[in-house]
Amino acid sequence: MIRRFSINFALLSIFLDAALLAVVLHLVATFRPFMDEIFFWIPFVLPIQNPLTVPWPLYLVMPLVWVLNLFFSSVYDGRKNLRLADEFASLTLGSGIAIINLAGLLYFSYRDISRLFFIVFAALAYGVLLAWRILWRAYS
Repeated sequence: MIRRFSINFALLSIFLDAALLAVVLHLVATFRPFMDEIFFWIPFVLPIQNPLTVPWPLYLVMPLVWVLNLFFSSVYDGRKNLRLADEFASLTLGSGIAIINLAGLLYFSYRDISRLFFIVFAALAYGVLLAWRILWRAYS
C-alpha cells in the first residue's frame, strides 16, 4: 500500500493529475459541439458543428501549468494534507491559481480557445481532481 506521505504517492499523484487533465482537455474538445444545446441560454455560446482541434502544445502546457501550481500550493505534501479539509483547501487554492494562470496564458497565446471551452474545462478538471482524491481516501 502506498502511504499518503510517501514520495511514491506524490509522484503517482503528479502523473495521475497530469494525465487526467490531458484527458479532460481532450474530452471537452470532443464534446464541444454538444455544449451549445446545454448552454443555449448563455448569449456568447455559438453553435459549432465539428469537434475543436486543440493545438498539441496545449496538451503539454495546460497540465504542466496546473500541476506546477498544485505543487507550489503544497497539494502533493502528504504530511500537510492529512485531513480531508486541508487537502481540499490546498487543491482549491492551487486550482484557482492555475485557472487564472491558464486564462492569462490562453489570452496571450491561443485566442481561438473559446470562453465556454475554457470554463467547462476548468470546472470539469477541478471536479475530476477532487473526485479521484475522494475515491482514494474512501478506498485506502
